[in-house]
Amino acid sequence: MTTLATSKCPHPVQAGNSGGPLLDQNGNLIGVVTAKLNALKFKRDFPQNVNFAVKASIVVNFLEANPIDYALGSSNAPLKSEDLADLAKSISVFILCK
Repeated sequence: MTTLATSKCPHPVQAGNSGGPLLDQNGNLIGVVTAKLNALKFKRDFPQNVNFAVKASIVVNFLEANPIDYALGSSNAPLKSEDLADLAKSISVFILCK
């Protein structure tokens, strides 16, 4: 189910990816991974790559509402897969909400 705050992402998501960045091929943040379809609930053939992410605009709203510093960037140059993975690791931080 998608809402104004979330969107479906057709890209593969592994267990443990929740909370990680969803980047486009240029390394720009599209959203934050939140869930994936539970294949165990299907008795027959089930859809593949049905995953969900909080949209980047909602992430920005959260950061601004909780005075958290962040930097905006924009890239139009495609990155290699290994460079995207390195970028994702470098921009990921743990946030604990109380």
